[in-house]
Amino acid sequence: MKPIDEKISRFLKRYLRTRTPEEWDAARERGLERLKTTLEAAPSIDENAVARISPLEYRFLMAVALLKGDAHNVSWQEKLSQLEGRSVTLAEVYMTMDSLKERGLLRTWLSDSEGGRPPRRYMAVTEPGKRALTYANANEEWATDGLEEGTY
Repeated sequence: MKPIDEKISRFLKRYLRTRTPEEWDAARERGLERLKTTLEAAPSIDENAVARISPLEYRFLMAVALLKGDAHNVSWQEKLSQLEGRSVTLAEVYMTMDSLKERGLLRTWLSDSEGGRPPRRYMAVTEPGKRALTYANANEEWATDGLEEGTY
């Protein structure tokens, strides 16, 4: 055995006690219970929500995807207005965001406040949200109507 291996072995024997199979089983059960509790508390994803997005929700997800989550409320509003071809209010932005979040198609988080500024809200399209975009692109005529080539 190499000297470094002997040192590691002595260290492990000194500071890490050997666990019995019963202790390992109990630890595994505790871990499984924590995992089960976490999964039960997680919001469930309605797979039918993927197939049921409106044109506004589609364009909202597109705006978030195009901005890559790196924008604030006004940027989303401007991008969504551009994609919709009309002026979109902040109320529409928040209502659509809430609907998509509830259905698991979008996730949001707040940044830390910097220099006395209030925290900014960031968004990202979830995997089910990406599936909704893909489904709409393939199955809905309205998905690309009115969008200029290269916008999406």
